[in-house]
This record gives sequence, structure tokens and C-alpha cells, in this order.
Amino acid sequence: MTVEHLVWFKLREEIAAERHNEHIAGLKSLRETVPGIVRLEVGLDFSGRSAGFQLGLLVTLADRAALDAYQVHPAHVTVAQALRADCSEIRALDFEPA
Repeated sequence: MTVEHLVWFKLREEIAAERHNEHIAGLKSLRETVPGIVRLEVGLDFSGRSAGFQLGLLVTLADRAALDAYQVHPAHVTVAQALRADCSEIRALDFEPA
């Protein structure tokens, strides 16, 4: 059964728009780098209903084992470290579709 990995990123106010684009590119690069990814979507909030979170990520993975491998994959670790450095808050939710 597939697993959905949903992440919201609240970037610090002083982080420039160019850096937002770098983070988006880094997240998109995981599609071809990390095994087990079925689908990956990333984008900036346009509605203003996200309580200050500007960047969203939705990753569909093959199963829980693929999620576990994704979490420790070197490419993911590098991208995640850069985001953590630029964010004031990150929220994640993992679930199997009902």
C-alpha cells in the first residue's frame, strides 16, 4: 500500500525568494534520486490560508519501507538539512490512504 508524506514549511521572513526557488529545485530533484518515490509535488502557497506556511510538499511512496529509506537517503538528508536551516517551523504527516 502506498504512503503519503505531506510536509509544510514555514520559511523565516528574512529568507529571499531566490532561496525559496532553490529549495523547490532541491525537493524536485529527489524524484529522480530517491528510490521508491511514486509521485512528488512541491509548490508555494497561493491562498494565504496556510497559517504562514509558504511551501508544501507531497510525496507518494511505494510503501512504509520506501518511506523509511527516503528519510535516511543521503539526497533527502542534504535537502532536509538546508530547509531546516531556513525554516522557523516544519510540520509533517505520513499516512496510508484509506
